[in-house]
Amino acid sequence: MSNSFHIDWNVLISTLIGGGLSLLGAIAAVLIQGRLNQNDAESKEKILLRGFIQSIKTESTILWGNYCNGPGKQVEALEAGAPLLVINPITEDYFTIYNNSSFLIGRLGNEDLSKAIVKAYSTAKVLIDSYRFNNELIREMNQLEHTAAHSGSSNLSNHIRMKLEELKRNAPDIVELHNNTKENINNLSALIEKTKI
Repeated sequence: MSNSFHIDWNVLISTLIGGGLSLLGAIAAVLIQGRLNQNDAESKEKILLRGFIQSIKTESTILWGNYCNGPGKQVEALEAGAPLLVINPITEDYFTIYNNSSFLIGRLGNEDLSKAIVKAYSTAKVLIDSYRFNNELIREMNQLEHTAAHSGSSNLSNHIRMKLEELKRNAPDIVELHNNTKENINNLSALIEKTKI
């Protein structure tokens, strides 16, 4: 019996080539899977951002429409120099989508759209604050009138006049904010229509 060690080069080369091809195949599979995962993540991000933009459009359009059918009509009918003497019930924060999803604004990749969203919502919030202030002035004036009527005192008439003058000074601010918000909402809607994500 001979103790010879014989290398079959054909088998060895075939094994090395097969192993190398398997390794290359595994590397290619990992790279392709990584790319597919990245594409999937990018696709999910685009879907998320499209949904966010559509939700912003829906929320701003519906809220502005509701406003225009109520307080907005009063403001547009308000004569120059006249006070806004209607209490508008503002009891909650109406911007649910904006407040809960505003972290997505920076991910839009569109600076003009991001600015338009923030500008529209911030002017709308200031408009709401101006209505709250106006409501408070009306309540204070109504309380003074009520107290004057039930006490028979004429000493309150100067205070009532001062509240009325304050309401007259506040009305142009509301009108200006109304017009600015209207313009910003219209600009936002137009920009959303042109935006492709």
